[in-house]
Amino acid sequence: MLQRLDGALTGMRKMHLEQDERTTGMMDAMLRELKGDIKNTRDQSVQMFDEVQRQLETRSEREGAMLLNLLDTISSMQNEMIDHEQSKLTMMGDIQTLLDKVAVLGMQTSGLVKEMGTLKASVEKPSAGKR
Repeated sequence: MLQRLDGALTGMRKMHLEQDERTTGMMDAMLRELKGDIKNTRDQSVQMFDEVQRQLETRSEREGAMLLNLLDTISSMQNEMIDHEQSKLTMMGDIQTLLDKVAVLGMQTSGLVKEMGTLKASVEKPSAGKR
């Protein structure tokens, strides 16, 4: 009876050891799988971070280029406006010069008209005296 009891206990121990080994094997496999998942997740996270960083850098470069282009356009427009204003000032100066010349011509014409009136009067007076 002791031998049967000892055999039963040995059998139970052996069965528990085998079950422990299977459980340990399954746990080891699960742990390896979990470690692999963690590594894959970490690798994917790193890849995603790198991709997001590349996209942000590309976007920043594009936006920077767009801003530089916009600033260049604004600068060009300002230069055109300055040129236009300078042209207007030049034209206003030219117009003022022409107005001054017209005024001088007007005064000269007025003087000529007076002289012609004086000449006409002096030419007509002697004729009027002979009648």
